[in-house]
Amino acid sequence: MWDTLIIEPMVNLLLLIYQWVGANFGIAIILFTILIRLITYPLTTQQMKSSQKMQSCKIPRNGRPSKKNIRMIEKNWHRSK
Repeated sequence: MWDTLIIEPMVNLLLLIYQWVGANFGIAIILFTILIRLITYPLTTQQMKSSQKMQSCKIPRNGRPSKKNIRMIEKNWHRSK
């Protein structure tokens, strides 16, 4: 199932790009990589934003979270329920 849904279409796309650029696998792989990056860009930006939010919730080294961190954690906790 993995082969049918993911691998085969990607290989076919790579071969299509290979034929389109004139039988040069190096350029075909570069263009394929750029295309995949463009497709996954929205997911990547969402993940980066989420990572930055988690970084701001980090508890300081003294072990006591600030009031700001506590409010942010409570807000995210209630939102996730």
